[in-house]
Amino acid sequence: MVFAPSCAMAGGSPVSGFLLGNVAVAGSGFETADQIKSDLSLLSRGEADVWSFLGLVSGGDSSIMAAAAAGGINKIHHVDYEVFNFLGIVASHTTVVYGEK
Repeated sequence: MVFAPSCAMAGGSPVSGFLLGNVAVAGSGFETADQIKSDLSLLSRGEADVWSFLGLVSGGDSSIMAAAAAGGINKIHHVDYEVFNFLGIVASHTTVVYGEK
């Protein structure tokens, strides 16, 4: 039996799944964990993503600035990432920014 690598890949994941991958990955922390915990209820969330179909077409903007703008965030507290891959057909990489408006 021969396995071909996935065509649509979303980078940034610490693990991969041949059939399905759907993981959240810790990103950059701009403040300490204690500061984030104390202000967690006050934080806004912004997302920005890129996508790929069969590795043939892709698009989007998953930059930290795009995610902050989508959430109306002016002061970034921390950044996380979400990576999705289904059979190498569809893949996405989402940047999630938490911060204050």
